[in-house]
Amino acid sequence: MSPQPQPLPHENTPEVHSMVHSYLATLLALSDALEAACPPVGGPHQQRLGRLRTRLSFDSNKEAIEASSNVVRAELQDFAAKSFDYITLTTGEWKSAAEEIRNVGAGLIKRQRFYATRLRELAEKLGPEQATPLTSCAESMDNDAQSMLSRMQDVLAGVETRLAAAEVVDPATGLMNRRELEHRIERQRADGEPGVRLLFAVSFENTPASPDPVLRQIAARLTAQLRPEDLIGRWSETEFLVLFRASADIAERRGVQVAELLNGTYPSPAGNVEVRAAVTQLDRELAAQ
Repeated sequence: MSPQPQPLPHENTPEVHSMVHSYLATLLALSDALEAACPPVGGPHQQRLGRLRTRLSFDSNKEAIEASSNVVRAELQDFAAKSFDYITLTTGEWKSAAEEIRNVGAGLIKRQRFYATRLRELAEKLGPEQATPLTSCAESMDNDAQSMLSRMQDVLAGVETRLAAAEVVDPATGLMNRRELEHRIERQRADGEPGVRLLFAVSFENTPASPDPVLRQIAARLTAQLRPEDLIGRWSETEFLVLFRASADIAERRGVQVAELLNGTYPSPAGNVEVRAAVTQLDRELAAQ
């Protein structure tokens, strides 16, 4: 006979009911977020997590909840892998298609201009009455070619701009990029949220040929020293911005401590690199009044 699931300790207490309710609400929000994040991939994950939530709402014993964490972990890992593959493939195909469109468009425009040139050459051999229509046609073809080229370039540039604007991660460090940080700052201003901006500047005593491996380590160390609610991103080549949720005085003291912890020796493929860090800006504009 299989063992019966063990009930939660004091499972009839209001505290336990509140914890279970919060967990089920988190599962619901998580399932909806996965579907919204990448609809072509997230739908099945939303359905499976939805079924898990329904099952737990009827059987919220300790064993079932503990087992559900493994299911959630597996779903998140599978979603991450599949959505990454989908986005990578989609972006790669778009870039290939855009390049092909450019090549085909350039070829068509080149051919149209070639024909316009031939018409002009032909017009030069004819009398004025016959040459005028051909010359006019050649000019129209040139104008159309230039118009098509400008339109194609505008459309492709617009799509590329929208794709770039959708990117929120700095590829070298895995942190938020500057565009996303600026968006978060504007949102904080609009919502009136308290906070302080700390700008950490790092310098290399012996600059590595490729700084990205060192910058990734600096980003990891910086992240480890801050709280989950503090937003961290790469501001420039050698600057990291932290949107620190605290008073200005606390943020200033903590900023000095973190900067000291960033100092040190970092390994890189070309040898060890000495790094020095300092808080170069304490912006009190967003500080709590």
